[in-house]
Amino acid sequence: MTKPTTNQNDSITNVHFSERGAYKYLSGVREPIAVRIDTGLYQAFKPVAKRVYGSVCRAIEVYITTLIEATEKGVHFSNTEKPINIEKIVIERNVRVRRALEVEEETVVKVAEPCCDFAMCSRRPLVAVFRDVESGIEKKVCRYHAGNLREHPKWQVVSDGSV
Repeated sequence: MTKPTTNQNDSITNVHFSERGAYKYLSGVREPIAVRIDTGLYQAFKPVAKRVYGSVCRAIEVYITTLIEATEKGVHFSNTEKPINIEKIVIERNVRVRRALEVEEETVVKVAEPCCDFAMCSRRPLVAVFRDVESGIEKKVCRYHAGNLREHPKWQVVSDGSV
């Protein structure tokens, strides 16, 4: 197929097409055509087309060539007007198993110091053991409770000093 020639009278901007793309459709003759376009859209398009392509005609020809080639090669354009909103992306990674490394864990044993046997008392240290005279129940007590129980007739001292 021979390359169509562009007549200088057909183009003010001396547009030249590459031999790739929609070359088989080119006739070599350029003529003015009328297209109905929204005026606001055209006013925004015109300066951009001139800046990028040198002319509005070239920008439209590039679009036409792209549309022909894309549809012939099976590229389908989306008619989606709004962007697609993807709520949640889950990426599942299958990671290969690594060698089993043995890690010695340091075991810290925390020994809780016992606190006073009387309900709701968490005082430490324990200083004495007292026995209930009637029931025989023994309780290890803090300094505060030891001072109170020494004078109490229902309690007797089993051991005095640090427990």
